[in-house]
Amino acid sequence: MQKVSLLAHRSDQEELVRQLQNDGLLHISDLRESPLAEDFPDLVAEEEITDESLEELCSQLAWTIGSLSQFGPSEGFLQGFLGARAVLDEQTLEHTISEHDPAPVIDASRALERSHAELRSRETHLHAQMEFLLPWRTLDVPLEQVASTPHTTILPGVVPEAGGIDRLLSSVADLPVHIEVIERTPESTHCIVCFPATNKDPVEEALAAVEFERIDFAAHDLVGNPRELLADYEAQLQEIDEEREKLNATALELADNLPTLKILHDHYQSRLNQRRIQNLALSTRESALIVGWTPQSTYSRLERSAERFPHVSLTKIDPEPGERPPTVLSNRSPVRPFEVVTELYGMPHQRELDPTPFLAPFFALFFGLCLTDAGYGILLAFLVFLLMRKVQGDPKLLKLLLWGAAATVVMGAITGGWFGDAIDRLPFGFLKIMRNRLRLFDPFETPMVFFGISVGLGYIHCMFGRVIELYDTLRQRRLQDTLFGPLTWIVLINSILLGVLALVGLLPESLARPFFAVAFLGMLSALIFSAREEPNPVFRIIMGGINFYMGLTGFVGDTLSYVRLMALGMVTAGIAMAFNTIAGMIGDIPIVGIVLAAIVLIGAHHFNLAINVLGAFVHTLRLQFVEFFPKFYEAGGTIFRPFAREAKYTIVQRSSEH
Repeated sequence: MQKVSLLAHRSDQEELVRQLQNDGLLHISDLRESPLAEDFPDLVAEEEITDESLEELCSQLAWTIGSLSQFGPSEGFLQGFLGARAVLDEQTLEHTISEHDPAPVIDASRALERSHAELRSRETHLHAQMEFLLPWRTLDVPLEQVASTPHTTILPGVVPEAGGIDRLLSSVADLPVHIEVIERTPESTHCIVCFPATNKDPVEEALAAVEFERIDFAAHDLVGNPRELLADYEAQLQEIDEEREKLNATALELADNLPTLKILHDHYQSRLNQRRIQNLALSTRESALIVGWTPQSTYSRLERSAERFPHVSLTKIDPEPGERPPTVLSNRSPVRPFEVVTELYGMPHQRELDPTPFLAPFFALFFGLCLTDAGYGILLAFLVFLLMRKVQGDPKLLKLLLWGAAATVVMGAITGGWFGDAIDRLPFGFLKIMRNRLRLFDPFETPMVFFGISVGLGYIHCMFGRVIELYDTLRQRRLQDTLFGPLTWIVLINSILLGVLALVGLLPESLARPFFAVAFLGMLSALIFSAREEPNPVFRIIMGGINFYMGLTGFVGDTLSYVRLMALGMVTAGIAMAFNTIAGMIGDIPIVGIVLAAIVLIGAHHFNLAINVLGAFVHTLRLQFVEFFPKFYEAGGTIFRPFAREAKYTIVQRSSEH
C-alpha cells in the first residue's frame, strides 16, 4: 500500500475530485486532525464545504423513491437484501441527467402524499364517528331532538358497568324518572334518562353513584337520524375508497419514473459526496492538499489520472510514525468469497496474517454439517445460481453460499439426507441403493458418531488456530512469545489428549506415562512463563496458575461448542422428516390430496431451507469469531475504502478511456 499526496490548484480541485471518484483508486485520509493540521491550523477550513440545495434534492429524491416504490415492480426478498442494481453506460447517464428534471415528479408525489394524508384523516374521523354512533342506531329520532326542555331534563349517556343499569333502575324506582335503554352489552349500557327538572338533585345523585357518563351529541357535530347518519358515513367511506383508487392509479403512472429517479438520485448523491470529501483536504486560497492510500498495483493508473491536470502534483510520501495503512484483502478466486467473514469481523493490520485462507475450508465444512441434507444443498445451489444472474457486481456473499451448498451436498450424501427421508417414501429402489452406497453413517441411528465428528472437528479447528499463532509469532521473530505461548499450549493439550487415549486403550498403554510427563512440562511452562511480564515472582506464579486453568478449561469449552454442528444438522433433518410425514398424511385425501401434498412439500421445504441456511450461516460465523479468531487474530486494521461512486441503485459502466 502506497501513501500519496495530491497538491492541486484550487481551480482544478473540483474536477480532480470528480476524476478520483470515477477512478475509485484512492483511499482519502482525513487531514483535519493530522500533524500538519496541528502545525498549520489555518489550512483547515473554518466551515465545512457542503451544498444545502444538493442535500435537499438528494433527500427529496430518496423520499420520492421510497414513496413510489410500493407502487412499482416488487423485488424479491433476497434481491432486495443483496441490493440488485441496474447497469447503465455513461451515455445513458448523461442523457438522463440532461433530459429529466425530477422536480415535477417530486412535487406530484408530495401532492399525492398530502391527498392520501387528507383521506386518511377523513377516514379516521368517519370511523370514530361511526364507532361512537353505532350503539345509538336503534334510536328512531333525530339526535338534535334528544335535548332538555325548560321543564324536562333529557340526558343521553352510558352506564359503564354491566350491572350498573339495574342498580340505577332500583335507585330511581320511587322517583318520576324514565330510563330508555337503547343498547345493552356485557360491558356497558347506552340509555336516555328523562325526569322533571325539579327532581334534578336526587336523580343526578343516583346517576353519579353508577358513574353515568353524559353524552353531548352536539359536541360531536351529530345532527339527524342515527341510521341515516351511519348510511351517510358508509357512503363517504365508499367515496374515500374510490378517491384512493384514483390516487393509486396516478401513483402507478408516477412509478414509471422510478428507474429515472434512481439514476438521478445516485448521480446527485455522487456530486454531494464530491463536495463532502473536500472537507478532508487542507487548503489555502490558491491550493488544496489531498492525502491518501492506493495499492502499489494501481499507482500507475492514479499517476496517469493526475497527469491530465496541468496544475496537479502527485507525490509518494512516507507514512507517519505508527500510522497504519488501510488493508486490502487479496486472495485467489476460490477463497475470495470468504473475505465476507473477515470483513464482518474486522480487517487485519499490516503486520497480521489474512485469516481468510485459513477459515475458508472450515467455514464451508461447518456450514454443510449444519444442514446435512444433499437435497437442500442442490436446491440452495440452484437458487443461488438464479440470483447470481440478477445481481450485478461481485456477489461474494452468494459465492460463499454456493460453497456452502456444495459442502451441504457432500455432508448430506455422507449422512444420507435427501430432503429428509424423502427417498424412503418414494417407490424407486435404485434411489435407496444409491443413498446407501454414499452414506457413511445415519445420525439418528448412531448419534454418537455425529457427536464425535463435531467435537473432533472442533478440536482440530481450535488447535489449528494455535498452530497459526505459532507460525505468526515465528514469522514476526517473537521467539519468547512462540515458546511460552502457542508452543506450550500445543504441547500441553495434545500430550493430555494422547495420554488419555493411551489410558483408554486406543494407543499403547505404555505411552501414557511419557505423554503425561510431557504434559507436566507444558503445565510448568504455563505456570512459570505465561505471566512472565509480572515482576513479582509470587504474583507471576499465581497469574500463571490462573492462565493455566483458564486456558485449559477455555479450550475444552471451545471444543464442546462445536456440538452445535450436530444439533443443527439433526434439527434440519428432523424438521424435513416431519414435513414429509405431514405431506404424506395430506396426500391420502381423495382427489385433491396429491396436489395439496405437493404444495405443502414445496412450501415447507423452502421454509425449512431458509431458516436453517440462516442458522447455519450465523452459527458457523460464531465458531469463527468466538472459537477460532481469538487464538491468533486481532483485527486492528482499517478496510481500504477508495473514494468512488457509491451508488445505491445503479452501476455505471465507464468507457475504457477512463
